[in-house]
Amino acid sequence: MTTPLCKELVPYFSINEHIKNKQIAEQDALREAKLIQLFRSLIIIDNPIAEAFQAEAIVSHALDDKPIIASYGAGPCVIICGYEPDQKVGFIAHFSHFGEVSPGTQVITTVVKRFLKHSLGNFIVDLKGGITSHPISAKIFDAIKIWTKTSKDISLQIRSSDPLESANDASRSIALDTRNGMIKDYDPLRDNPKNYRRLTTEDIHWARRSFDVLPQIKLVHPGTKKL
Repeated sequence: MTTPLCKELVPYFSINEHIKNKQIAEQDALREAKLIQLFRSLIIIDNPIAEAFQAEAIVSHALDDKPIIASYGAGPCVIICGYEPDQKVGFIAHFSHFGEVSPGTQVITTVVKRFLKHSLGNFIVDLKGGITSHPISAKIFDAIKIWTKTSKDISLQIRSSDPLESANDASRSIALDTRNGMIKDYDPLRDNPKNYRRLTTEDIHWARRSFDVLPQIKLVHPGTKKL
């Protein structure tokens, strides 16, 4: 026999059970998301590195197919590397002269903003290359500093600069792992021997045209997945 009290208790317990089940489902989904994130951080990717040559740029992030970005061979030219540690978004550009900085900043800013979940970000910037007192390098440095001070779309703060003392010094390089923010010198034959980019005639023509005719930056890796 069902009493009035039982009639009241049955829907109460049903609602309570529904809430518990929903909470358990949410907790399970959160655990699964954390496990997937952990798996992504541990998985060995066949070719996790994207490389930029002269007059080229890269944008990537921690969950990208290529979470490590790199460039090398900077002498008079300058490599700029930016990283947003909270949102784990990074970029690299290889400027061969100051005229490339303006189109480069436009390309980088447009793509980077797609991956920023909130605010302007707080990008830590490291510079590699450039030769002390070299006229080409000096103009590139000046253009980069103007960008970092006047940028209204993303926040940029220069942390370090590593120029060559003379043209006889070894060229500079950098690799950034967007999964943890670690940076290091980069050697394609040592760090990416099976999959490093081979320089093509088209790459050479692009760089020469950018230097001699029309300053431009090619985005060779725009990021592949949403964060």
